[in-house]
Amino acid sequence: MHNQQFSPELIRHFRSIIKYHPHPRVRQQVQAVLWHALGFSDADIARALGVTVVTVRSYLRKYAQGGLDALLRFRVGGRVSGLAPYTTSLEEEFRLRPPTSARDAAQRIEALTGVHRSPSQVRAFMLTMGMKCRK
Repeated sequence: MHNQQFSPELIRHFRSIIKYHPHPRVRQQVQAVLWHALGFSDADIARALGVTVVTVRSYLRKYAQGGLDALLRFRVGGRVSGLAPYTTSLEEEFRLRPPTSARDAAQRIEALTGVHRSPSQVRAFMLTMGMKCRK
C-alpha cells in the first residue's frame, strides 16, 4: 500500500470521512490508512492514534481486503432484547391500557409474548419505548 495507489480525489474523500463521519472508530481506521498512504510508519500511526501496532495493521489489512467499504461498515456488538420483535404490539397494548406497575406490565408481557422479564427489566424496556412510570 503505497502513495501511488491513492489519487488526490481519494485522499480528499478520506479527509472528509475523517472530518464528518459520525462514528469515531470509522474515522480512526480511515485516518490510519491515510497516514500509512502518506508514508508514516505503523508505529508512528499507533502512537498518534493511541492504539497498538497490531490494531493499526488490522485496519490496514481490513482496507487491503475490502477497500473503503470495509472500513465504513462498523458494527457495534451487543445483544438484542428478546422483547424487540414485540415492541410495536406491546406499545399499542400499553397505550390502550397503561399498566399500573412494572410488575403488572411484566405479567402482561409474559401473557402476551411468553417472554419472562423481571420488573426492573420491564421498566428499562418501557423507557426505550418512551413510556414512564405513572407513580
